[in-house]
Amino acid sequence: MNRYGRGAEFFRTLAEDLAKVEFPGLDLSHLYPAKGSTKRRAVRDRCQQKP
Repeated sequence: MNRYGRGAEFFRTLAEDLAKVEFPGLDLSHLYPAKGSTKRRAVRDRCQQKP
């Protein structure tokens, strides 16, 4: 990216600006099962399986 004149400062500024974005009322809790739940353990176990 440095060839195009963006450099590290561009990405730092981009990250700071993206961190400011808010979506009031957006509920994504269904994407994060409660700690210790059966669903969470199943996902973890599936991710740890060897191919």
